[in-house]
Amino acid sequence: MVSKKNSEVPLTEAALRERRAKRNDYQQLYRLRKKTEERERLTKQLVFLVNEVANGIAELADVNTTVKVKGVGVLRVVEWTSYLETRKVLVYGDPKDDPDVGDHELPGAAFGFDVKAASRFFFNGDLSAQGRAASRENYISFAHKISEIVNAFEVEEDIIIGRLLSAFTSLRHMVGSS
Repeated sequence: MVSKKNSEVPLTEAALRERRAKRNDYQQLYRLRKKTEERERLTKQLVFLVNEVANGIAELADVNTTVKVKGVGVLRVVEWTSYLETRKVLVYGDPKDDPDVGDHELPGAAFGFDVKAASRFFFNGDLSAQGRAASRENYISFAHKISEIVNAFEVEEDIIIGRLLSAFTSLRHMVGSS
């Protein structure tokens, strides 16, 4: 019943069904909004945590160090320059897959920047240094395989150390024989 100018007018069954349907629609939209907010909150937290690790890897590894991790793909440390700074960045993707990248554009999808996942951004606001952030799926796969990723970079360091030790051994033999 609805009151209209102090008199009650009974609602028809169809009008009641329509009101219930609208209320149900609003409830569904409310639930969807809450789930969207939760997804966005969790994505932000995941991006933040993965970026911490990615920046640590980029800082420690040599430029052009490339690893391939099953379930993640190719990860590479590159040097990226803007008008303010040069920074080592961990990127997802093989440079062969992105042949149209210009001189100042970052090849691959970057980890380590405080931007929305899968968005385009400018490094330090430099319009000539454009990059693309890794997607949410890239962040998820990175998080699931984080120990394998760190181990892969460790193996690359072991290979470099082995080559350096071999070079020292060769030099020691050469200097010792003269």
